Amino acid sequence: LEKIAANVVKKCPASREELLSMPQLSKLGVNVGSVPYPTPVRDGYPEDIQTSIIDQWGSERSNYRIEGGCPSAPCNSWWQIVWSKVSHIGCSLNNCGNRTTMVCIYSSRADPETDHPFKVGNGCSACPEGFERCENKMCASESQNPTEPEFQSEAFEKDEDSNDNEGYKEEEPNKDNNSDNNPYAAASGTGGQVLDHESSDSATQFTVPFATFFTLLLLGILA
Repeated sequence: LEKIAANVVKKCPASREELLSMPQLSKLGVNVGSVPYPTPVRDGYPEDIQTSIIDQWGSERSNYRIEGGCPSAPCNSWWQIVWSKVSHIGCSLNNCGNRTTMVCIYSSRADPETDHPFKVGNGCSACPEGFERCENKMCASESQNPTEPEFQSEAFEKDEDSNDNEGYKEEEPNKDNNSDNNPYAAASGTGGQVLDHESSDSATQFTVPFATFFTLLLLGILA
């Protein structure tokens, strides 16, 4: 999923609807967000870009009504984050003009036609087979390193190699995006944790355990 997110964010998508229309992502959940670039640097590190974008998505929680959906304003980004069938997530960052864009790909696409993204009840009270371990009141895989479903990434890579999908071919390096003016070449916004940044023209990639990702969302909402 991380590789898929990296391929998608290279195209600098402008909206979630743009991602939803991609046939390669038809079975996957998607979210996209952005913040101004260059990002302000504090104490030698860029501001926490990932958390800022997650907070954007999480703020849609206020539009949700337990009696039935989001009648007053959209909440699809938040809906995707809390969709109960998601077990894996992969994200990637890219500098897109005067914005830094983050794309996250989820192992299951949320169904906006349902009234609720989850069932109300005690945490971990209805965990599916293979996800009986309870972590932060969420169902987690019994394995500490669960295997990511392969059919999703393979399907995307197969489409990527086809002649009909030229938009996903490797682009020429951006000469303006070098390590001197790119704060991600040295560090991320995760409290100084260095991310995988293979070259100055490649998108920053990271994989987040879903339980950790969801916890960050809750902290952002409650803060």
